[in-house]
Amino acid sequence: MNEIILTKEECNLVIVVGSRRELNNILGGNNLDKSPPQNNNRDGFKQHIYGAFAECAVAKFFGQYWSGVVDNPWSTKTDVGIDIEVRWTNDGYAIKKRDKPNCRMVFVGGEIPNFIIKGWVNTSDVIHLAQNENGWSYIQQQFIRDISEFEAA
Repeated sequence: MNEIILTKEECNLVIVVGSRRELNNILGGNNLDKSPPQNNNRDGFKQHIYGAFAECAVAKFFGQYWSGVVDNPWSTKTDVGIDIEVRWTNDGYAIKKRDKPNCRMVFVGGEIPNFIIKGWVNTSDVIHLAQNENGWSYIQQQFIRDISEFEAA
């Protein structure tokens, strides 16, 4: 089963991590770490909090440690393990121009506290796709692999 249910304690930790990430984004004047707008509105707190939820869920799914690091977006560290990047989405699959090219991107959907692993891609297989003006590439379903084909590093 690809479903992960986070505990209340995990949810509390994630809320703090996601909020701190967006606060750092705002106070740091970082215009490059903007998520794509939803209905022409960008909700950075929601994007960073749900991104942190997705990371925590993936770490729990694979039985790996999640640091919840509040780091700069150009860090060489990955979200989980040694080569796993995580993206929360409920409506499509996308990667950013600055995503790490030699990682595996795991896509997670859902709402608090229930999350689902939706699939994954090797970023090197899709990083070349056309990007929009914000540096995002949208990935067609045919490129998304089932999590059963994934081996945790």
